[in-house]
Amino acid sequence: MTVPSHSRPSVTPSVTPGPATLVAVLETVQAIGLVLDVDGRIVFANRYLLELTGWRVGEVVGASWFEQFLPAADAAGGGRTALAQGFAAAIANGTIWPHHENDIVTRDGRRRRIAWDNTLLRAEDGRVTGTVSIGRDVTDARAAECERARLAQRFAAAVEAVAEIVWTNDPDGRMTGPQPGWAAYTGQDEAGYHGYGWAAAVHPDDAQPTIAAWERAVEARTPFIFEHRVRRHDGEWRHFAIRAVPVFDDDGTLLEWVGVHRDVTEERARE
Repeated sequence: MTVPSHSRPSVTPSVTPGPATLVAVLETVQAIGLVLDVDGRIVFANRYLLELTGWRVGEVVGASWFEQFLPAADAAGGGRTALAQGFAAAIANGTIWPHHENDIVTRDGRRRRIAWDNTLLRAEDGRVTGTVSIGRDVTDARAAECERARLAQRFAAAVEAVAEIVWTNDPDGRMTGPQPGWAAYTGQDEAGYHGYGWAAAVHPDDAQPTIAAWERAVEARTPFIFEHRVRRHDGEWRHFAIRAVPVFDDDGTLLEWVGVHRDVTEERARE
């Protein structure tokens, strides 16, 4: 399927370069649909891209994609030169331009992060005539990932700063993943405390009552308040007050449990 190249025209958006079927498909997808010729000039840009960036079709068709839409340097430290070189290599070698992400710049100077999937266009004789790309706007998703990473770092810092033992459980109430506070206090490794393995560090008289009360809280998705004795890594039993709360997503999905063990041994002795 060959998509003809176009010089930059002063035309209306009704102009549809290339086969009608390809254009119809690219206009249907809820993502960027882009056709480039072998020199990286824009042959076709769908309405999604135009609405996302604020450009008009007459301003982009025939223009260099790399000069028109890409910043000199993107958020990952690359830039239009490196991406143009990658594109040129794909054309020269007849290989598919690999999946990648990069920033594009809107008409008013905003940046959007786009994840691209690409394929080659070929003439009947096998000669490469251009590329077709589908781009998904992942700006908000990447921002959310950065925010989650930032919150995770803050949580890790808080765990190290507080005197209490801070821990997390999965939505089903099972301990998973690194639990540095619990591991340091009890001497259990991850394999030891995984699931309900933590109960091995709880006093034998308190373990089953703790599990029963914990399962009731998990089933009801309500805060867990309890007390029991925990064996320190040196073998001493210490008395702890426990409070754990469920953490919910905006849509009500239970994400995890966050709990705190506070040593109240001296308080109970005084009482």
